[in-house]
Amino acid sequence: LRDPKTTRFRLIPDLETTMTALLAIWHDVDPSVATVYDAWYDEEHFPERLSCPGFINGQRYRAIDANTTPQYLAFYEVASLDALTSPTYRSRLENPTERTKKVIAGFRNSIRGACRVRFDKGTGAGLFCATLALDGAKSAGRLTQMAETIAKRTGVSRMRIIEGDAAATGPVTAEQRLRGQLDRPVPLTAIVEMDTDADLGCIGALHPAPGEVVRRYRRLRFALAPK
Repeated sequence: LRDPKTTRFRLIPDLETTMTALLAIWHDVDPSVATVYDAWYDEEHFPERLSCPGFINGQRYRAIDANTTPQYLAFYEVASLDALTSPTYRSRLENPTERTKKVIAGFRNSIRGACRVRFDKGTGAGLFCATLALDGAKSAGRLTQMAETIAKRTGVSRMRIIEGDAAATGPVTAEQRLRGQLDRPVPLTAIVEMDTDADLGCIGALHPAPGEVVRRYRRLRFALAPK
């Protein structure tokens, strides 16, 4: 992580409060913007988003193997879904900077949405994470039972189950139009953060059904909103 004395990116603290909402996006990146993508995210996009009211932190990841798609994942923890409908945040979506216009136009295969957090246990932020889109027909009780089992495992920093909220995600924005196609909504999804890549296999305890894809990522950056 970057030196907290020189940038707004700080060391990861214990996350003492459970979040009720977050914004999540999975996407691929067109080769035409790949060389400027990382710098844009850290120098402009994170600071811009994290200066919006109600944003708490942001994390972004890259897949640990070339076969995983989408290759990138980012999510922002917010105080509530209200943060994702605020005038400040909506204005950012409708008035992207020139640099943002160039990079966002290179996003492909996006899955994005404001999400409610249905289950949240753990106080850490793992270097690795795995995500699994779950069968929405599974009972809440069974999901909770499986999630509790995973959350107790050694090496698991945090276990969450999220679900997209169409109303909070809102209408098509200028940024989405730049991506050239509608974002797919976020289904009921497990996000498990872990200390090492050796722990990634624990998500199998959620018993993926046929067609449910496990995606595995390594964190590139963790950033806190400025105080």
